Formats: sequence, structure tokens, C-alpha cells
Amino acid sequence: MMIWAGQRPSALTPALAWRPLVWIGLISYSLYLWHWPVLVFARYANGGELDAVQTALALAMVLVLATGSYFFVERPARAWTLPDLSRALGGGAALVGAAACIAWLSGGLPQRLSPETAAVLGKSESSPRLECVDRGISTESGSSYCVFGAKGRTPSFVLVGDSHANAVAPAVFKVAADIGRAGYFIWAPGFCPLPGVTEIRNPDYSRPMPDFIALMAKAPQVKRVVVVCYWGLHVSPERQFRKLEFRDAGYDGSGRAYNRTSLARGLSRLTEALPGRSLVLFEDVPTGAELDPKAAARLMHVWGDAGAGGIGLDRSAYERQRSHYLPILQSVAAERPEVEIMPVSQYLCGPTRCLGWLDGQPLYRDDDHIARDGAMLMADAFRRAIAPSPAIEPAASDAIITGAIPKAKTNSSAFSLDRSCWNNNALNPVCHDGGR
Repeated sequence: MMIWAGQRPSALTPALAWRPLVWIGLISYSLYLWHWPVLVFARYANGGELDAVQTALALAMVLVLATGSYFFVERPARAWTLPDLSRALGGGAALVGAAACIAWLSGGLPQRLSPETAAVLGKSESSPRLECVDRGISTESGSSYCVFGAKGRTPSFVLVGDSHANAVAPAVFKVAADIGRAGYFIWAPGFCPLPGVTEIRNPDYSRPMPDFIALMAKAPQVKRVVVVCYWGLHVSPERQFRKLEFRDAGYDGSGRAYNRTSLARGLSRLTEALPGRSLVLFEDVPTGAELDPKAAARLMHVWGDAGAGGIGLDRSAYERQRSHYLPILQSVAAERPEVEIMPVSQYLCGPTRCLGWLDGQPLYRDDDHIARDGAMLMADAFRRAIAPSPAIEPAASDAIITGAIPKAKTNSSAFSLDRSCWNNNALNPVCHDGGR
């Protein structure tokens, strides 16, 4: 059909006969072969997606390589005889086979990585484990909940939520132990304590809810409920979340659009189910592939130690993440005086960037779970959540959030904190004395 169309002049004929387009047609096969590896390696070297300028530069590189391969490979290959072609194909297959055998026998050529890069890849954390300091309470279902934090103290708070709560739990209970507090911990993958809310594809979503309510009934001394959930899971428009639908008894048939309503109503019902308790809703930590430690390893592999310093998420991207769920949390808090929202960006972000790497250590376990080192940067927020005191300033408002990340006296970059901020002295005031 294209040949037939080309035999008949049309309004497109002059445009298609334009020499640059004819040239593109000549090298089109080389363009096809080169475009994907160039774009893949460009993303690898960049540690994430390319912006418009980087994409343009990558495409220019594709054009140069395609032109070179057209003149030095494609055109000469057209003159090859069958024996020449056989030798070329056989030699190429032998080289590929030899490379595959070497890679397999060497276990993937680990020597291709520098010791620093290999160390980063070896630091990936598994799910954190906590030490139970007291047996705690058992519910009628047979579930038993340990006490974590300071030994010999009556639990005064509970940490509840999903895998994001599990990620920060070691830091929360380290802070609790430091200030002489203890608490309970209830979590499950994907679980957020929203009474009456279910996720249509996950029958286990609300399974921990009855035990949580039973635990609260048996522990009247627990007055602080700290909720850490991946709020974006409920309302983010990101592609990976589009199949999730959260419903309750008031579902109106609107599909995923109802998720915002179910979140707001679930939080309201939670406050009603826990009279006399204060709820602290932690905002999400920044999330994204740019924060994954594997991104740091890739950048270090390409650029050396300096590459890891570029690991992080644009602050504007994090603000977009917050914009999807924060108005819902704020509307609930406006109607319920017992609800408090705890921001975290002032501990993890500067004015333009949220960090994924600090002082030679990754701050995340993967693209959305913060590591213990990263969570300890939020020690002040955890202290405010579990032990409010008139001597402690109120939690930062959005006006404070726009400031720089707290800085310590260190010779590192402007966005650096002293390691003592999250090692044995997590509550060191020097970690929070500047940059706001």
C-alpha cells in the first residue's frame, strides 16, 4: 500500500522527499537498534528518568551512533558474501557464548563493582525486628501484643499501621526507650486502621481491625494512638495504585473515586471508636524510585562516590504526593480536635530536594520504605507524638515545612547531619538547632 501511495503524488510528497527525512529513512534500522540501549544506559547513569534536555541529548547520541553504524557496518555488510556472513555470525555467537560462560562461572563478575558500590548493595535491610520488653496483652482471638520501648513501664501509646509503620517502628521505640515510655505495636502489610473500610481485592485488608479495637478496650491507659500509613495507597493517581478500591457501607458506585470518601469516613469512625484518645496521623515519607538504595549503587558504579550524593527526590514531587491525601487528613483534623497531623518533611527534605542518602548511608530500604537511619532523623517528631509536653514546641506547620533540612555542625554538604543524630544520641538537640 505504501508503494502504491508513493506512485501517486500528493500534498505529502514534497515533505516526504525532504532530504533530512530521506536520511532518517536510510538509517532507520540503525536508529531502531541503537535507541533502546542508549536510553536504558542514560537512565542508568542518571539514576532515574530523564528530563527533556537529557532526553534530547540521548536522542542526539542515538542519531550519531546510527549514522556511524550505517556507514561502517550496515553498508559494508551489504557487500558481504555468504562465507563472510557465516564467519561474522559464527564469530559473534562464539564471543557471546564465551562472555556468558565467564559471567556464569564468576557468579556475575562481582569484581566489576567497586568495594564501595558492593557495600551499598550489601546494606539492604530486611524487615526490622523489635525486642519485646514485656508480654503485654492477649485478645480473645488468641493474638498477643508485646510491649516495646522502656522496660518496666506501663504502655501509654500504640503504633498502628501498615509496612510504613513497621519501617519506622525501631526508631519509634528507640525514642520511647530514651524518654522512658513504652507502647504497643500493631501492623500488617497494607493495613490502615479504618473501621468499616475494605479493599475489594484484598480480603485480609481489615483483618487486624477487631484485634486492634479489642486491644484498646483492654488498655484504657493508652491515650496516644500513632497512625503511620501509606496514605498515597488510598488516593494517589499513580498507575500502580489505580486498581485499588476502598469501600464501606456508604459506597455509591463511583469506583476508585470513592477512595477519598472512604478514607475520610474511616478516619472519622476511628476517632469515634477510640473515645478519650488522641490520634496522631503521620504524613507519608517521600517515596519514589529515586530514593531506592539500588539507585545509589547505580550512580556510584557510574560516577564513583560522588554519584550517591545525587540520590533524592525533587521537593516538588513530594509536594505533589502530599497534595493527594493531605487535604483529607486536614479536613478530618479540622472537625476532630483529638486528631493531630504530624509532618515529617522538615526532617527529610531541604527547600528543593528530599534526601535518600546521607553521610555514606542510604536512608531508605527500597523505593518507599525508610530505613532505620532515615527514620531516626524523625526522632523529634516521634517524641512529640508519643509524649507531648508543654516544654516541647508544637509540631511544625506547613510554613515551617518550607524551610531547609535541619543542619548540624559537620564538614559534609549543606544537607548533612551528624551521625550522632540517629546513633546512640538520637535526641541530641544539635540535630534540630538550625536551618528552619
